[in-house]
Amino acid sequence: MNENKEYKKAIDYICGLVESRQLNIGDKIPTERAIAQTLGISRNSTREALRTLENMGAVESRHGSGNYLSGN
Repeated sequence: MNENKEYKKAIDYICGLVESRQLNIGDKIPTERAIAQTLGISRNSTREALRTLENMGAVESRHGSGNYLSGN
């Protein structure tokens, strides 16, 4: 159950970056490692959050390049 809350923390963090205009459409999202370290959560939780955002269409994953904020 704890893992579940951790991935929500990462989603809230990324949404916060968007709301505060630190991240704009097309911008690269911080790396899994950076997000995990910033929030003190596991990389697995960070990965789950990014996957969830990708499924919602908010994030675009580019293989070998990273994750980017998409326009949806």
